[in-house]
Formats: sequence, C-alpha cells, structure tokens
Amino acid sequence: MAPSLPGDLGYISDSVQSLPVGRTLLSLFKQFVALAFLRIKPQDLPSHPMALQVSVFAALSISTISLIASYSLPGAFLRSVLAMLLSAAFLYGVLSIQQRQQRFNQAFTAICGASIVIYIVAIPLFPSLGASTGNISGMVLTLVLLLDIWSLIVTAYVYQHTFEVPFARGIALALLLMFLTLLVFGLFPGPAPPDFSTGS
Repeated sequence: MAPSLPGDLGYISDSVQSLPVGRTLLSLFKQFVALAFLRIKPQDLPSHPMALQVSVFAALSISTISLIASYSLPGAFLRSVLAMLLSAAFLYGVLSIQQRQQRFNQAFTAICGASIVIYIVAIPLFPSLGASTGNISGMVLTLVLLLDIWSLIVTAYVYQHTFEVPFARGIALALLLMFLTLLVFGLFPGPAPPDFSTGS
C-alpha cells in the first residue's frame, strides 16, 4: 500500500485506484455493503469512473422501481433523477467551497452505493409504499423510519470523511439536504413516499 501523505494527497494516494481487471460487480457490491454498515470509508472505494457510473445506474434503477407504486414509470424515473441531481449538486457544492472537487467521484459512488444496499433491504416494503399513510401498518411505518434513520447516518458518515468534519456536522448537513429535497419535491403535486436514498 502506498504510504499515507498529508491532506488531500493522502486521501487520494491511499484510495484512488483503477478498477482491476479481476474486480467484479459482486466485489464492488460487497464494498457498498461494508460502507452501509460503516465498516469502510468512502475513500476506500475505487475512484474509477466506471464504479461511479455503475453505482449511479443501479441506484437510479432501484429508486425508480420503489416509486412505481406511487407514480407512473416516467414520473417515478423523473423524481429519482431529480433526487439524485440534488444530492450530487449539494455534494459538489460543498466540495467546491472546500476546494476538494477531486473527492466527488468516490464520495458520490459511496452515496449511491449505500443507497443501493438500503433500497435492497427495503424491497419487501415496496408494495406498501404506494398506500396512503392511514393504510400502512404500524410495523411498516416503524421499518420505514428505521431505514430513513439508517440512510441519514450513512449520509452523515460519508460527509464526515469526505468533508473532514465532525460526525455531528455531517448529520446537520444530511438534514439540510433532506430539508432542501423535501422543499423541492413539495413544489410538485402528488404523494411523497419514503425515499431511502442516502443524502436525499
């Protein structure tokens, strides 16, 4: 392993890796699982653009599927794209203020990858997400709340290590993004089903 270097150079040298030929999608998914359980840091993920593209495509796909119970396919897709764009813009904006834009690939790969894991865990709840709140059982509501809390914690964890801030500030930033997302989606008519994507 390359020696650790100070500041951003250390962040990059220990973590910027190309996807080796032998690395499979399964091994990448295992990294996403480890990240979702806070066992690795976002800088431990590959920075290769292919990893980012795969994670964005998978997160967008499963997010769209989760919303089909509440919206038409085009509506579900557009809402998923909007949520992802808001998350990406927020992340890049903060990194730009810190002049650390080079961290974007790994950080957004981490956010999308963790979202994939949380959405997969939530798959059994998908049929219930289109129902009105009054028709959802207390158990389902509790599970949705727990998944939302998990998403918030993982997002804060990614922000903590990406922005190099205390975890409490990561929580505050994650809550700010959640508020901005709800504000934007409040401009559109229709129900607002739970969204387990991290950072949104």
